[in-house]
Amino acid sequence: MRTCIQLGLNTSADWAYLTQYDWVDYMRTVLDRPQHILPELFTEDSTPFKYYGIDIEPESIAHVANSDRYKDFTNVTWICAGISDAHYLIEPTSRYHGSEWYNFPIHNKMHVYITMKHLINQISPPTFDIFALDIDGYEHYIFNDMAEWPLLPTFITIELHSPAMIQEEKRKYVSKGEASDILIATIVENGYSYLDPIMKDETKKTIGIQEMRFLKTEFF
Repeated sequence: MRTCIQLGLNTSADWAYLTQYDWVDYMRTVLDRPQHILPELFTEDSTPFKYYGIDIEPESIAHVANSDRYKDFTNVTWICAGISDAHYLIEPTSRYHGSEWYNFPIHNKMHVYITMKHLINQISPPTFDIFALDIDGYEHYIFNDMAEWPLLPTFITIELHSPAMIQEEKRKYVSKGEASDILIATIVENGYSYLDPIMKDETKKTIGIQEMRFLKTEFF
């Protein structure tokens, strides 16, 4: 069975539909989110995926895990952890505190971070086919140690928000253009081709959300 790992779920976990036997028809006829454009090598085979949905916020995991939308889904595993280039504990930020679905106090609470290398070793997927990320500017923390991953994904899709991302070298915010160039170079040098990005207006309020897409060069 093929494998999809999604980092950053918020309240939707929107790649979980890949676990369904009709996922190809669903993608083509129901979905209107433009980032769900997969290379033909995936859509030519309608075999369902094993899905791992990962988020650092326990509230997000609780929301999707208890959602009626996914209650009958099989081949779904929820993981509450942050992914970075090192193992550590950190106090959470308050960026979601007070929102309609984030109602837990943030004091006396710690987030756990693990590396992609550790995650892949623990779940031991037979293949790593799709890696989807929506992590609001923290992409460099994920890809810094990409050369150490025991298994690289075939296809990577990253929802990149403006105006800035975090540059790993100095742990500071840099412009979206500069950060994008750094991220693209990091992934490409690990054996990927950069596909044409998809621009979209996801919320009709936020302009300039870009879907970055990468495919392992050997699959061209």
